Amino acid sequence: MPQDPLKVDAIQIEEASGATLTIDRDSSDDSLRFIDGPNPSGINLSDLSGLRSIGNVTVVGSSGSGAEFTDIQAALDAVPATASMLAPEVILVCTGTYTGPISWTKDGVVLAALGRVVLTSSSTAATLDIQAGATTTPRFGVIHGFTIQNTGVGGTCVRATGSSASTLGADGITILNTDLEALGVGGFQLQATAMNQLLLRGGSWGNSVGTSSFSVSQLADFRMSHVKGAYAGLLEYSNTGTIPSDS
Repeated sequence: MPQDPLKVDAIQIEEASGATLTIDRDSSDDSLRFIDGPNPSGINLSDLSGLRSIGNVTVVGSSGSGAEFTDIQAALDAVPATASMLAPEVILVCTGTYTGPISWTKDGVVLAALGRVVLTSSSTAATLDIQAGATTTPRFGVIHGFTIQNTGVGGTCVRATGSSASTLGADGITILNTDLEALGVGGFQLQATAMNQLLLRGGSWGNSVGTSSFSVSQLADFRMSHVKGAYAGLLEYSNTGTIPSDS
């Protein structure tokens, strides 16, 4: 026998801790709204189903924000091996501080910061390490709008490492409007070796310590413009030895 629908203004779920979880209606747009301790202003169902419903788009955010992932490494690991410049995967990272080191081995990744996003590490390993994986190579990739720090002695903010005949960056790796802050003694904002195309545009390296520098070796195509504070570095190339696929 059919039952009449249950009609209430709101549903409240009481936890043993005394916190209240509420499901109600947002009167501004008639969305179903969820309210709890980490989200006192509520999250609408329409927001949760927005970007998440767009193919090839992943959202990274803090715990309780409704994002698919809470750390960048997990989002990168989830990128399919079929991603490429023609079929890219976009990872949107919400405001916050995220801890590295992070390993980027997939092709066709666009990492975009929403608001102020800091990626930091105190490890001697690079905070963001771009290199070939077991079965994939980042031929194309973009990172935009981040602040990438490394506080370790001799630590590196971004490292991109290829090898002889490597296709790393064959379709271009681009770093846009990203601040690189080498905060440890003798640190590096950037270390890039044996790759094809690397473009840096915008951003600042000026918050780095005075003993920091950058190193670019055996790159077929390297371009850097409008980067503030890039005052000490080494650029070298030889047509012998380890060279990438595009010589």
